[in-house]
Amino acid sequence: MSNLIQIKRSTTTSIPASLQEGELAYTSNGDVFYIGSPNGSIVAIGGLRTPGTLTANQALVANSSGSINEVRTAVANVGSIYANGSFGSAGQLLTSNSSGVYWSTPAPSVAGSDTQIQFNDGGSLSGDSGLTFNKTTDTLSTNTIIATSTVNAATLSVGTSTIANSTGVFTTGTVNGATLSVGSSVVANSSRLVIGSAVGLQANGVIGTSGQVLASNGTSVYWTDAGGSGTVTSVSSGNGLTGGPITSSGTLSVQAGTGVTVNSSGVHIGQDVGTTAGVTFGSLSVTGNAALGDSGSDIVSLNGAVNTSIMPSANVTYNIGNNTMRWAEIHTSNLHAVGGYFDGSVQISGNLSVLGTTTTVSANNLIVDDSLIQLAANNTTSDLLDIGFFGSYNVDNGAHEHAGLFRDASEDVFKLFKGLQDSPTNVVNTNGTGYTTATLLAYLSSGALSTNATHLTITANSTVNVAIVANTLTLATALVGTSGGTGKSTMTNNAILVGNSTNGYNELVLGTNGYVLQSNGTALVYDTLDGGTF
Repeated sequence: MSNLIQIKRSTTTSIPASLQEGELAYTSNGDVFYIGSPNGSIVAIGGLRTPGTLTANQALVANSSGSINEVRTAVANVGSIYANGSFGSAGQLLTSNSSGVYWSTPAPSVAGSDTQIQFNDGGSLSGDSGLTFNKTTDTLSTNTIIATSTVNAATLSVGTSTIANSTGVFTTGTVNGATLSVGSSVVANSSRLVIGSAVGLQANGVIGTSGQVLASNGTSVYWTDAGGSGTVTSVSSGNGLTGGPITSSGTLSVQAGTGVTVNSSGVHIGQDVGTTAGVTFGSLSVTGNAALGDSGSDIVSLNGAVNTSIMPSANVTYNIGNNTMRWAEIHTSNLHAVGGYFDGSVQISGNLSVLGTTTTVSANNLIVDDSLIQLAANNTTSDLLDIGFFGSYNVDNGAHEHAGLFRDASEDVFKLFKGLQDSPTNVVNTNGTGYTTATLLAYLSSGALSTNATHLTITANSTVNVAIVANTLTLATALVGTSGGTGKSTMTNNAILVGNSTNGYNELVLGTNGYVLQSNGTALVYDTLDGGTF
């Protein structure tokens, strides 16, 4: 099967008046093929042509006499040139005159003429010699080049006075005994480095001060004080101590006063502090370890008020009292314990909050005065827990099952379930063994759905959208186009639907073989593609 596609065409007009960008046109008046250019011009791209001088993007086309008017090229690779009726002979040159080019024999050169080598302003010869060609004998002579460079105050000459190579720096070609001076203070020769008094020596970025010496740490050198690297330590007087720096000649003594006396027998604080003496202090501060009494024989009395925390030296190790020796009462504003036992009754005047994950209440009957029961009270910063209630039952004398109602946190919907063998914890496992959606027997009433024992009513309005999902759906009357249907109960084979201006669709049946679907400006039709005429 072939389709007829016609471009814009003419049998009388030689050039179309206008073409859109990329639009094609053909005229039999001259047999020329045209295309529209982006700049609005019309470009001939084929057909019978008689070209003049070639311009950009044109092909080579012979003119009416069978010749090419002009050929321009950036690079030409030519094996031979045919000019003035011949290919030329050995020694001939291609010459131009006012009428064209031709092969000609050059005139003889002037005898004895010189050949010169010239350099422009930036030209140079590398190496140690300059080059000069003698015009008469064509021999090569050399000129010596001497280069100098300055380092600080010393001059290093490459020429007849001082010689430098990879071995060292020396004069008149002799290495031993040669010297290299930097300024007037530092001199280096073949055996040593001499530093004058006017030159400072930096080590590790620092020039040493008076009395310092140059030392090495194995990786670099540095300036340090004479007499070693020991640390000098001093103790200031006061707090019962007197004396100067702790050195080989320094002293450290205990200063008497403020309750402290010093004599030939030792250091005293104003009273006997022997191990069996009774000592009274106005205030006592002990920073080390201390033991008060013996747990089996001594009694320690604390009559003062304790104004600091009392902390055990090890966690969960020591007791306050025991089962036989109990404290009468413990009064505290807050009791925080890991666990606890009560041998008698417990009275709670305030509220009771249980923060554990499991709370067991053993009662035959549970009576609650509150009209509302709150679940998941602490689930206020996330949405990870399922909320609801469940119970246990057994229908086959085997493993018991669970049924209940809960809000599924993963879907934000309430679900009624039964048959679940695993006991739910914080989350109901909807993939658990036996989990089944339970049946709710009830009448429903919502904004769009209403049911009772005799009918079901679904109402959609501006605020309630109704979606019906079904495997099959049968309507007694075809749904009109304005309600999402076609308005047609039957369709012609291979026809397509085209919307109309009322409430349905029109059928567009198959067209003639080879026709294509297109718009004629007012309707969709099957027809040929025709570019029109000019």
